[in-house]
Parts: sequence; C-alpha cells; structure tokens
Amino acid sequence: MEEDKLTTFITAKPKTPFAPPQHEAYIYESNVSDLFDIEKAISIIKSKEDKIKKTYPSDSDGGTGLGSDSLTSRFKYINLFQWPEFNLKSVVKQKHDTFLDVLQLDSPKIYGQSWANIMKKGQKINYHAHSRDNLCYLGGHIDLKTDNTYTNYINPFTYDIHYSKNKSGKITLFSNWIQHGVDKVLSDRITIAFDLCTQRYYDDFEIHPKLDDQKRIKNLVKSHWEKL
Repeated sequence: MEEDKLTTFITAKPKTPFAPPQHEAYIYESNVSDLFDIEKAISIIKSKEDKIKKTYPSDSDGGTGLGSDSLTSRFKYINLFQWPEFNLKSVVKQKHDTFLDVLQLDSPKIYGQSWANIMKKGQKINYHAHSRDNLCYLGGHIDLKTDNTYTNYINPFTYDIHYSKNKSGKITLFSNWIQHGVDKVLSDRITIAFDLCTQRYYDDFEIHPKLDDQKRIKNLVKSHWEKL
C-alpha cells in the first residue's frame, strides 16, 4: 500500500494591492482498502442506481458535465453517510483526523454529505469546485472502480496542476474550493464523493417550529447533512 501523500499549493505574498492574496490549499491522498469493502460498495451502488434515478429528479450535476442521466445530478437527494450498508462515516472521519494531524490542526466537529458517481465509457468530469464561500471546508472522493486515468487539481491563481492517478481504494481530501476534473474514461468508473462542513456552517441552517419557505428549505438541507 502506498504511503499517505500531502500536496500543498502556495502562492507568493502579494507585493502590490492588486496581486492575488496569499493562500495555501491542500490535497491529501491515502488508501482505505483495508478499512472499506470496495467490492461491496460497488455492488450496492450499482444495485441502487436505477431506483435512485427513478425516485429523484435530476438537478444540477455540480458543473461536472455528467448530465441529467447521472447519479451526480441527484446528489442533493441522497447521502451515503446515512446508508446503513456502509461504514463510510468512520472511514472518512479517520482519514480526516489523520489529515488534520499532519497539518497540526485541531479537528473540529464535522458534518458530511456524500453521493455516488458512475461515469460511463467516454465520459469525463469537467473542472469544477464544490464550494467557494468563506465557510468552505473540505471535499473528497474514494475511487472504487477505475481505469488508467487521473483526477487533476488546478491552482486558480498559478494554474499549477496536481495530477493524481486514480486507483481503486484511494481516498483524496482537498480544500473544497480547488477546481478539479477527471480525464475521459476508457471504461465505466465508480466513485464515492463527499463534502465536509464544520459546525459553524451546519448551524446556519436554523430549525423553527413554524417555517416559511426559506426556513423550510434550510431545515431540509440541515437534515440532509450527517454528523461524522
């Protein structure tokens, strides 16, 4: 098994008022093959694919380009962290905590949403980012079934690219505002993707006894996220 790998994007300190702000972004790569049943996860996701598509309408595919026939476009309606067939919560939480230990950061309370992606032969994932607001935290994915392709992470200021080879059992966590995309696949590819947020973000979704439409929507979103 490969050793854990940490990649850091760092921009130089600005020397004019108009230069990009200094920032650091992180990409953490590890392996969960010894913690997570990859073949079982593939079987469960494939067995539920048609039912999910029939039950839930297509919404945004998150800028991936996978389109309305994808599981990705239904990511708002399912959360694999809530599926009892998986131990996904404990695996992601363990790797999250290890990642923060490497950076010597305290681990906050976190919540997550997770969905499955099934890419068909010839498809690719366009460059996209999961979040860009000031409470943005971490995103990630686990490769289940993959071929000889790469997920590419791009620094939006310097355009440096980190090429990450996709391998079954590989987990990657990254600063959730980093743009990333996947090469065109030569065979079907199955992954689990997820977003993580902190307590501060979660608390923004307030629950009230009497809900107007806006608060009702917030209530639904809040119940969608699962504590890890």
